[in-house]
Amino acid sequence: MVLNQDTIVADRYKIIEKLGVGGMAIVYRAKDLKLDRDVTFKVMREEHIPDDEFISRFNTEARSAASLSNQNIVSVYDVGVENDINYIVMEYIDGVTLKELIKNRAPFDNEETFGVAIQISTALAHAHKNNIIHRDIKPQNILVTTGGIVKVTDFGIARAATVATTTNNNAMGSVHYFSPEQARGKYVDVRSDIYSLGIVMYEMATGRIPFEGDSAVAVALKHINEALPDIKTLNPNVSESLNRIILRATNKLSSQRYESIDEMTEDLKRAMTNASGEFISVERDVDSPTIKLTDEEVRMIREESELEGDKNNSINKSESNHSHEPDVDKLAEKKIVMIAILTAFTIITFITFVGINEIRSRQLEQQARMTLPYIVGLTVDEAQTAFVMGGVSINMEVQEEFDEEVQAGIIISQYPEANAIIDDDSVLTVVVSLGSSMIEMPDVVGLDISEALAKFPTDVNLDIAEQFVFSDDYPINTVISQFPEAGDQASVEESITLIVSRGSESNIVTVPSVLGITETNARSTLASAGLRVGNINLSHSQTVLEGLVLLQTIDPGREVSEGTVINLVVSNGPMPVEVLVPEPSIPEPSAPEPSVPEPSAPEPSVPEPSTPEPSAPEPSTPEPSAPEPDATPPVPVPEPAGPVTVNMTFQRPITLADDVETVDIYILKITGQGPAELFSNPNFSVSSFPLVLPVQGTGQANIQLYINGSMVSQEVIDFS
Repeated sequence: MVLNQDTIVADRYKIIEKLGVGGMAIVYRAKDLKLDRDVTFKVMREEHIPDDEFISRFNTEARSAASLSNQNIVSVYDVGVENDINYIVMEYIDGVTLKELIKNRAPFDNEETFGVAIQISTALAHAHKNNIIHRDIKPQNILVTTGGIVKVTDFGIARAATVATTTNNNAMGSVHYFSPEQARGKYVDVRSDIYSLGIVMYEMATGRIPFEGDSAVAVALKHINEALPDIKTLNPNVSESLNRIILRATNKLSSQRYESIDEMTEDLKRAMTNASGEFISVERDVDSPTIKLTDEEVRMIREESELEGDKNNSINKSESNHSHEPDVDKLAEKKIVMIAILTAFTIITFITFVGINEIRSRQLEQQARMTLPYIVGLTVDEAQTAFVMGGVSINMEVQEEFDEEVQAGIIISQYPEANAIIDDDSVLTVVVSLGSSMIEMPDVVGLDISEALAKFPTDVNLDIAEQFVFSDDYPINTVISQFPEAGDQASVEESITLIVSRGSESNIVTVPSVLGITETNARSTLASAGLRVGNINLSHSQTVLEGLVLLQTIDPGREVSEGTVINLVVSNGPMPVEVLVPEPSIPEPSAPEPSVPEPSAPEPSVPEPSTPEPSAPEPSTPEPSAPEPDATPPVPVPEPAGPVTVNMTFQRPITLADDVETVDIYILKITGQGPAELFSNPNFSVSSFPLVLPVQGTGQANIQLYINGSMVSQEVIDFS
């Protein structure tokens, strides 16, 4: 539905301008009058309102995105319907799409490609951990803010990733980026998103997509059949690490790709400091593509075949025209007959021998085969017991799916079906019921979050997302609202969202000092002040005793909102240093030689006034003095030069937007021995800046700060 400028929806959202039109919705920039902020306002197109499938996809996007909370995923604020206006309110991103960046700047250098890819993989990791597969990763669905933050959006065809997800013609993703299994309409899992990310990385590194064609089918067939064009031919500056990561991510066989997005992220981070790629294993891709002939090619081949047949007929006719030769003599004819008989006997003997062996082989083969029984309606244990009692060992692969009619644990179907002939090494695939996928939503509004979670059934794995917001009406940790609502029937495959109060935004508390006390006392002190303890890291200290708090990420005396997270660094004592000190060589004491003083002239004796007669001076004979000890100073013993600790302060990067709450941060220390990780946190609270980190070392080191995969600062530290 087209909305005019200044239209107000739900007494809250004022339309400012149209941003774009998609196949499912029209996108506007709007003003949230209640919170005084710009938002993205997505409205379902009017022609799709009667279509239940489009409404389902529209609601799927809202539910999928609303259940996710990550700095690299566009946030969903609200969803609703008013006067046939189906709308989703999302975070407004002031930036451009990755597709626009690629058009203007590609090919990217290696560091830029890694930085963007790590942020995308961070978003996918969060979605996958919440059992959501995006299925439409492409540059058009990736936004880049003016501060360089990457945001993944458009979960319109995302699906819950239970056992597997099948693709249909209406929700296959974008043909230039989807995986071979999506192209075939087969089951997809998280590795389909990994394939699509690999194609996006290829485009960033080369400036072009790998496969193009005259139609969507032609492009899809290339994804299935053709090897990825050589990256280094298009961009020789691509590092071997980047090349190998892309090749592994885009392998035709999903089993040869990365098992998880976390595994791929680890290689991306490691590749930033190791360009060789020797740590990345890449399996060979599919060698034998399937070839599809066009109707024109089939027609030409048929015509050539007919011409060849006519040619052969002509040759046969020519041979028959020359067959009327003079008769051979009788003796030659007899020889020919005898040779024919011997040849026939030899052939018959060979056929008989082969036939007997074939019969024996078939008898042995039949002994190793069995007729598969009907096991639907049994449990897996009952089926296995039946096979063991029948003296058969069979490989059973178990898949699970929800079924509204079959009790949990019961086999729903089997493949091969009953009465099929199978071998001992055959694999029997069974689908086991997980029971009903529907539960009735309990009423948890007004309850403490711990009490609310206890209301949900524990025999199924529910995806419950908690979103914390400020509220003046509800105490902290109290459920404000829920989606789906109380009494609704909800599928366990869908996400359940609980909006939880963080308390009043006006609740300001003063941060107490927890320095120099134990971790247990620090937790108690912060909790009493209404604050939460986040990450606790250990660090060596020469001055703070082991087990006592060395640092806190928010200085004492600062005023912060109640519920703010504070990270702590706890001392684990001084760093052990093993320094080999050479023993000084002290000379052995030798017998002192007596020092013979030189004779000195006798001093005249001054007569006392009371002595009238002067006495004759007697020569003074000096007594031998005691020998003095050796005056050589002792050899100084050098003290061991241990590592020096420097407290470094890392400030909030000025490139971060004001509304960013968490970032993926890691800090490297690079010395002559190579890089070493000092600190890493994929969900580091921005409110915890400035981060004070004790850094130890000797000599010089280069300290590098990475935010969301991009290096934002570096500093050379001299520990001497």
